[in-house]
Formats: sequence, C-alpha cells, structure tokens
Amino acid sequence: MRINAYQWQLYLRAGGQETVERFAHVFDNGRDLRDLILPLFTAYCPDAFLAEALEESVATFAQARANDAETHPETDAARADIYESEAAHLWKGIAEEYADACQKRITDRQIFEYFADDIVYISLMLAAEFPDAFVPYFFPCCYHVLTAVADMFDIQLPQMPGQRDYAGRFHHYFALCRVLQAERKEMAWSAAEFCAFLYDYAPKAAGGLGWLWQELPPPRAAYVIGASPEDRAFQTANANANGKDVVCWQGNPDTQPGDVVLLYHWAPASRFSSVWRACAPGFVDPFFAFYRCVYIGRPVAVPGPSFREIKEDERFCDSFLVKTSMLRMDGLEIMPSEYARIRALIEWAGGDISRLPVLDVRFASGECPKQVERERDVELYLLEPLLKRLGWERGQYVRQMPLRMGRMFTVYPDYVILPKATPGHERGYWVVEAKKSIPTAKQLKIDCAQASSYALRLNAKGLMLVAQEGVWTATREEDFEDTTYYRWEDLHEDAFAKLYATAGNRKRKKAARGQVFCD
Repeated sequence: MRINAYQWQLYLRAGGQETVERFAHVFDNGRDLRDLILPLFTAYCPDAFLAEALEESVATFAQARANDAETHPETDAARADIYESEAAHLWKGIAEEYADACQKRITDRQIFEYFADDIVYISLMLAAEFPDAFVPYFFPCCYHVLTAVADMFDIQLPQMPGQRDYAGRFHHYFALCRVLQAERKEMAWSAAEFCAFLYDYAPKAAGGLGWLWQELPPPRAAYVIGASPEDRAFQTANANANGKDVVCWQGNPDTQPGDVVLLYHWAPASRFSSVWRACAPGFVDPFFAFYRCVYIGRPVAVPGPSFREIKEDERFCDSFLVKTSMLRMDGLEIMPSEYARIRALIEWAGGDISRLPVLDVRFASGECPKQVERERDVELYLLEPLLKRLGWERGQYVRQMPLRMGRMFTVYPDYVILPKATPGHERGYWVVEAKKSIPTAKQLKIDCAQASSYALRLNAKGLMLVAQEGVWTATREEDFEDTTYYRWEDLHEDAFAKLYATAGNRKRKKAARGQVFCD
C-alpha cells in the first residue's frame, strides 16, 4: 500500500510530531541524536554490539558538527549530478587516505569495507550537508527492515548488487538515497518528517515491536558457521549459559526461524563449540561486509566434536566439511543425517544433547503408501499429506485450477501451489499431478510432458508427479527434462531434505509480535 495520509496524521497526533521536531533539532546542531535514534534502532535490532557501534558513529558525527558550527546545509537544486559527484569524491577520498596510510594502492573491496564500516557516520555527514539529496542510514545489518518497509509501502528499491560487486555495493547507498528522496518529495515532507517516517513510523507498521520470533518452531534445517576465539559469537556462547543474547552473524540467507546453527571454533581448538537457533529469517545486506546475514540466539556450549573426529568419522569422510578443512563455514547447510551424527558425537563426548534441538519430525519418517484403487486415493492419502510435510497449507494451493491452453480448450492441473488466477495471466509456483500408477519409463515420459505443459503455461518453478510408486520432480532450471525420483520408503532424513529444498515451503514470514526476544 502507499503511505496513508490519514494514518500519518494519526501518528503525528499520537506523539509523532515530537519525533519530527527532534529530528529537525538534530539536523540543526547534531546534538541529542543518540537519545533519539538508539531507542528507535533497538526496537528492530537486538544486537547490543550493533547498538554500541551506532552510538559511537552518532557521537563522532555530533562532535564533528560541533567543531564545524559554521557549515551550512546546501540543496541539490543547482546540482543535477549530486549523487554521481559526491560518490566519486568520497571514493577518491577513501582511496587516497588508504594509499597515504598503507603506502600502496588499495582494492575496491577495501574501499567498500571502509565505507561500510562508517556508513552511519558518512551518511549523517552527507544528509546534514545536503538534506534534499541524502538520507542518514540507520539500518546497519538491518537491510531486511528496510526491505519490509519498502514492500509494505510500495517503494521500489534499487536492484541489489552482487556480493563481489564492491563498487556496486558502494554506489547502492547513493541509488538508495535517490529513491528515498523521490518518495519524500512526492509526500511533500521535510527531511525531518521523512526520517520520522523511515525510522519510527514505518518499522513499527511493517514489523510491530518485535522483528525476531519469540516462540521458535521446530528446525527444518541445520547450518554451520565459523568463528575465531576473538569473535564475539564465540565469546557470547561461552559467557552466557542462559543464551539470551542475540548476535548478527554471517550466515545463509535461506536460514529460517528455528533452524539450527552450529558454530565451529577455528584454530587452535578446531572444533564445534556451540549450537544456536536462528531467531529471524536470513537475508542479504549489501552494506554488511559479509553480505549474508542471520540473527542467532539461545547458544548452548557443547564439547566438540573436533575436526579430527569429524575427519575420521565414516559419515563425514567424503563430506564438504572435510574436503574444505572447515574453512568455508559461512552458512553451509548440512544434511539431517550429518546433524544427527554431530549430536551423537557431542553426546559421546559427554555433552547434554537434551538441550539441543532435533530437526522437524517430518524429516525423521517417510510416508509409506497404502493400497490405492483410484487416482483420487493418491491425492487424499499420498499427495496432500506430502504437501503438508513440505510445509504447504490448504490455503496455499488449489485443486483443479481452470487453465486455458490457446483458444480451443481448457485443462485442469490437479494441484497448483501459490496460484494466481487472473484470466489470461495465470501463474503458479509449482504444479503437482496425481497418477494412480507410473509403472514404466514410457508412462513417466507421457505424464511428465503433460505436467510440464501446465508448468510452462503457468511459468512455474517446477513440477511434481505423485503416484503409488513414489514421487518425481523436475524444475524449470533443467527445462523440465531431467526428473528426480524418490521412493516413498526413502522419504526421510536426507532424501526428504533434498525434496524439501526443491519443492518445500522454506519461508517462514509470520514474525512474532511483542517483545523483541525471549526464551
């Protein structure tokens, strides 16, 4: 939805006007910003380290403004190239400063990391100098909040740059300011009013008072991250037995609330040292040095296993963990059987695994087929229970969706997941067809061709065939040519995890409301 003028006026009358005035005062002299922004920031970011870093940047800005009292804000009215020129000036300034300090030329990555580390301070200085062009950035490691705000209020954010596009990630801030300033001008707001909207009104409207889940669901996946003895994730896990702290860390953006996150302690210990839970969906943040973010909490310290034990274990001898010597642990997803084996090794070392989560029960047992006499039996007793195991609720799929194929006839796919039934523009996320039996390769080819025609028409990501013999899947990435087959008796642990990764509902978007985090 667009910004509702009536709701905005209600916000102003309910105390928002005071927030606007405080933002205006902050831009006048740079004082009192700490007391204003920290409560707003900590409402959507529970990481105390990030709050301290923000406070330090704000203090540095306030001091700089106090020392330069005669600086007068300019406008961009006479400078159509304000974003390009300021970006070029800042890029060059960082490069020269580094060159003077290091006596050598620096890389794009180093320039970007310098900028990302000081983005709050830099953005404040730019916004104070050019309030009609730049916006202070108070979302460090919280790009998911900005994304949620943009989704709710129909703000089209600039395209996300790639992880290794360091110049693009640097320029992303300037592109972001261009978009946000356009929104401000459309609403005829002052800079202070827009800051009140962006950092007070909008996050509360988009996420309530809590951006983390209070009650974590059973984990559906397990991931591995790494830390050195000096890293705060390792220190937090060992200093807080109750595990109440929440830490933003490098991780897999596919991580969902409740998922298991195992922390591997690099040399000299070279062992798994704690087990965490993901407290929010993972996300990508272009201004975070490691790009991929996850918020983790509830750490439980564990005794190992060590890399040597992992390497010598039969389950892991050919695993990616061993092949990379545990050096690329930035959110690697491991198989359910691998996680189960790590839990067993922790127990063997004397650890209390009763405090450690187990993966969702759907990964532990397969759905064995019962005798079916007709295709409808397959739908009722096999297909629909499988969709439930994969995380799809009845309201997320439709049976027998009418679909025009050309001008001559209408077809009815058995099941369409996440359908959009606009006539002439039908879409679907996944097509699922039920067959009483698929006994031969010839029959599989015929049935797959039928399902793929539906999937192409709906621009679906993939298709699934379900019969009493098992389950077949094919994806658009493979042009629906290659199928993967799962027998019913094999649909547990690793096999089900592979099917779930392909066709499951991996996103948990229903965040808890209320306090930010609790056990």
